[in-house]
Amino acid sequence: MDCKVPATGNIIIPASPERAIDTLPSPQYVVTLYARGITGKMNGGTTSLALELDGNAVGMAFQARVSYDYEGDGVYDNSAITPLMATDDRVGLYEWFRPSLGAVSKDMKNGVVRIELWSSFPVASTGKLKIGSGSSTMNIPYSSLSSPSCGTSSPSTTVRSTTSSSTVAPRATTTMTPADPLTTTTSPARVPTTSSTTATPSTTRYSDPVVNPAPAPQPAPLVDYNARWSSLYSSKVADVNIPSGQRLLLDILRVQADVITIEKGGALILSPEVPSFEITVAAIVVKGEFWIGTEKQPFTSPVNIVISGNTDINVDGMVCGTKVIAVTNGGVLEWHGVKGSDKSWTYLSRTALRGENRLNFADSYVNPSDVRSWREGDDIVVAGTDYSPDQAEKVTITKVIDANTVEISPALSFYHHGTVTKGVDERAEVGLLSRTITLRSGPVGRLGAHTMFLKGSTVHIEGVAAVGMGQDQLARYPFHWHVSGDSAGSYVKHSSVLDSIFRCVTVHGAHNVLVQDVVTMNNIGHCMYLEDGVEVGNVFRHNLVTNVKEKTSGERMGSDAGMAVSGFWMTNPDNVWEDNVVSGSPGAGYWVHVRMGARGYSSYDSQYKDYRPNLINLRSFNRNKGVGCEHGLQIEATYYDHLKVPQHLVP
Repeated sequence: MDCKVPATGNIIIPASPERAIDTLPSPQYVVTLYARGITGKMNGGTTSLALELDGNAVGMAFQARVSYDYEGDGVYDNSAITPLMATDDRVGLYEWFRPSLGAVSKDMKNGVVRIELWSSFPVASTGKLKIGSGSSTMNIPYSSLSSPSCGTSSPSTTVRSTTSSSTVAPRATTTMTPADPLTTTTSPARVPTTSSTTATPSTTRYSDPVVNPAPAPQPAPLVDYNARWSSLYSSKVADVNIPSGQRLLLDILRVQADVITIEKGGALILSPEVPSFEITVAAIVVKGEFWIGTEKQPFTSPVNIVISGNTDINVDGMVCGTKVIAVTNGGVLEWHGVKGSDKSWTYLSRTALRGENRLNFADSYVNPSDVRSWREGDDIVVAGTDYSPDQAEKVTITKVIDANTVEISPALSFYHHGTVTKGVDERAEVGLLSRTITLRSGPVGRLGAHTMFLKGSTVHIEGVAAVGMGQDQLARYPFHWHVSGDSAGSYVKHSSVLDSIFRCVTVHGAHNVLVQDVVTMNNIGHCMYLEDGVEVGNVFRHNLVTNVKEKTSGERMGSDAGMAVSGFWMTNPDNVWEDNVVSGSPGAGYWVHVRMGARGYSSYDSQYKDYRPNLINLRSFNRNKGVGCEHGLQIEATYYDHLKVPQHLVP
C-alpha cells in the first residue's frame, strides 16, 4: 500500500535544544507523518520501520513514535516508541535503522497511523529522513488493506525535498508495504543468497538459515567400496588420484604420499577393520568424498594424519598454499571419531591444590569399557581459575579410580577451584584434548598444516584433534571455512585444537556453521574468529577456550597481538554465542568488533557494498563465561570507521 512519492527526497528533522529520550520534545521540533483512511484485518504480525537516516554532527540520535487510531475518531488507541537510532557524524552517510514495535490489538476501519520523528539530543544540527522508491518504509500488521491518503504536519508546514521539482505531492509518510525482506531486526538470522534484488541498503536478499545441521549423508554400508588400496598402491607412493566412479577402501596401516586428490564422483573410505592408521601426506584435495566413520557409526580405530611437505595447491583458482586439506565445491568431508563424541568437557567437583595428582569430576566421564569416554593415556586440560591468563594445565590421565575420579601426570602447578561459592560457580572446567582422529603438522616451524573449506563444500567434523596446526600468515588456520557462503549443515563439534600456530576455528564469509563442544588450549591469536563482518547465522555453543596467546611474529600483528587478542572475535551480531567459556586471555574473553561495513576480502564483494553490520541486532549471547581475561567482554564498534581507515586495512 503506497502513498505516491517523488523518485527521491529528504524530510528535514529539525535541530532541537531539548533532550528528549523516550518522550517527545516540544511540537515545533517534531516531524509528524500520517496515513489516513486505512481499513484492514489484523494478521498477527508486528509493526516495523525501515528508516534511512542521516545525522550531520557528533552525538546525534533519533527516535520515532508510531500511534494507531483504529476507527479514525481522533483518539489514538495504541502507541510505541523506537529505541534510540544513533547515526554517524559524516554528512551524506545514510544509515538504515529497522526497529520493531510490537503487535496491534484491533482491526482498522477508516483508521489513521501517525509517525512522529524527532532528534533526541540537544545538538545544533538537522537530520534527514530519505524518502522515495527503495527508501524508508513502514510495515503494519494488517491484510486486505485499503489505500490510504498521506499527509504531514512538520515545523516547516511542508515536506522539504532535495528533489528540485515535481508535479507529484511529496510523500510525507513512509511507504506501507508487505514485510521488507531486508529487515534486520527480526529474530531469525539471515543468510545472503545469490538472488538479486534492487532493495537497499544492500543488493543481497536474505533467507532464513538452518541453525540445526542437517544429518550427514551416510554411505550404505560404511565400507561401500569397489577398489582396495592394498590392490592398487603400496604404502609409499607419489601422487594418488582417485577418479570419478572409484570408491577406494584404505585398508593398510601406513601410507606415505605426496598429494592425494579425490575427484568428483570418487571416494576415499577408511576401513573400520584396520586397528590404526598412520597417514603422512603433503596435501589432500577433496572434490569427491572422504569418509572416516559416519554420524551413526563413528570411527573407533585411532587415525593419525600428518600433513608435511612443500607442494603448493591451487584449486579452482583458489590459492590454498602448502600443507592443506582443501574441500572444494561439491566435496564432502565426513570425519567422525568416537572419543569424546558426547563427553567433551566437564567441571571439577572438588578443589585441586598445587602439587596434587588426583582430580574429581562433576560428571561420570570415565569408563574404560566405553569407547566414547575418557581413559588412561588421554590428555586433558584443567582450566585456570585465577586472574592470570596462563594457568590452564595440560595433564595426562594415568589411572582411573572410578567414573568421576582419575590420577594424572604431571602433578598440578596451580590451584584450581572446585566449588560453588555463595551462588558463584568458581569450578575449573576440564576438557578432553585426545580424540580418535588426530590431524597434525609435520616438523615445519611456523608453517603448519591447515584446512580450507570452500564454497559448495559439505564438512562434518567430530572427534578430531588438531595439533600444532595453522601457519604464521593469513588464511591458514586449523579449521577454516573460507568464503564458503551458505554452509548450512556443516559443523565442527566434539573436537579439540591444541598448540595452534594461528587461531582455532575461522568462519570467513560463511553462514550457518555450527561450532560446538570444541576444546582449545595454547592457541595464538583470536581463537573463535568471525572475519569480515558479513558472517551470519553461525552458532558457537558450549566451547571451552583456554590459554589464548598473543601473536608476536608473522602476518596480522594488529588485533591478534598484545592485549587486543580474544577468545571470541565477534564482527557481526547476527550469530549465536551460548554456554561458552574462555579461561585465560591477555586481552578479551569476548570482543565485539562490529563495523560499519564489510571488511577484508568481502569489502571488495559488490553484494556487500552497502552492508552495515553495526545496524544489525544481536541474535543471542547467553550464559557465556570469562575467567583470567584482561576484559571479560569488550565492545569496540566503529572506532576505525570514525578514523576513516579503509575497511580492508583495519586491524
